[in-house]
Amino acid sequence: MLRTIKKLGKQVVPGPVQRIVKDREDLAFRDLFPRKPGDFEWRLGPRSPVACVEASREQIGHRLFVFGGYIQLNRVSNQFLVLDLEQETWTGRGRMPDDMAQTHVGSTNDGKRFVFLISGQLGINCSPVTTSCYSFDTETQTFAALPPLPEGRYQPLVHYLDGRIHCLSGVGPDRNTTMNDHWSIGVDGGRATEETWRSEPPLPSGRIHSANFLHGSGLYVLAGQQGDVPRVAGSADFVCNFDTPLDHMMDECYRFDLKTAEFRLLEPAPEKISHTEHAVVSVGSHVILAGGIYDRLTMGDHVLSFDLDTEKWRKIGHLPYPMKAKLAAYHDGRFYILTGQRCFSATDLRAGRVLDTVWKSDTLPALLRQ
Repeated sequence: MLRTIKKLGKQVVPGPVQRIVKDREDLAFRDLFPRKPGDFEWRLGPRSPVACVEASREQIGHRLFVFGGYIQLNRVSNQFLVLDLEQETWTGRGRMPDDMAQTHVGSTNDGKRFVFLISGQLGINCSPVTTSCYSFDTETQTFAALPPLPEGRYQPLVHYLDGRIHCLSGVGPDRNTTMNDHWSIGVDGGRATEETWRSEPPLPSGRIHSANFLHGSGLYVLAGQQGDVPRVAGSADFVCNFDTPLDHMMDECYRFDLKTAEFRLLEPAPEKISHTEHAVVSVGSHVILAGGIYDRLTMGDHVLSFDLDTEKWRKIGHLPYPMKAKLAAYHDGRFYILTGQRCFSATDLRAGRVLDTVWKSDTLPALLRQ
């Protein structure tokens, strides 16, 4: 059933004085992390209308589509936003369906018009997972329901290949057990061509919050983690239980062929890092990963490059400061880092402020040539 989403009126953006104050504060925080010559040169871009972390994003051409996210742990966004990367202007804003997850969503697109948003967490804190799935028409900015996933997954790996959506791994309904399932469903024109998802060969090594990228029929799974923060048993507000063992951080990388199920290990990532799933872009033969977390208490700021031709890793620079669960985009030689959550200070790398900041840099192509 097609759902036409009512627009939320005029875009709310910071006034000139507030923007100047926030820009100065962001630049001052950036300068707490001095960089050597030859690193990224970061400038401020158009602030997001919503400060959020762990949103999902998909880029089609020069438009970036942002869905949901935590505003704070006990508050989530039910909005989608549209950023025109050519004009560097936020041009669209609307409301998501009530039963669509706001965080931990698996997403992909068909490279032309439709975005697919699969399962994820519906609600605040460490709320239960939903099986609801949607397609989003980027031209009409409307949602259409897809058949529900057989079982809900937090942050599954989702990709589109030859008219099918593939949904792999993620964490199960207990919000802690990493799963290996692999399902797929046919789609055409943003609508499902089948009534139910079908089982496919499972992923040999399950993952969540992992950078992942599809090249041909090969799914590249790069670092990430196994397990996630569960909820406190019996909590009416689904409060997260941070007094649980730390998640298993991984540097293991591999290629899994969605057509043949061939599995092949790759060179390990330079760091054990996660929360990079929506901070991945491709530039030529390079897959770029930006920032993330080394554990629940430590954020990272490295920008890593994985060369698909040589299958080798390289550290190529740094973000403005350590960040987690931000969004990345790349258009016409310019690299963007949007929203997310930064550390508290230069000496306290725990999760701090949730951001509406957009950073941009023109130096990525030059750094890849070094």
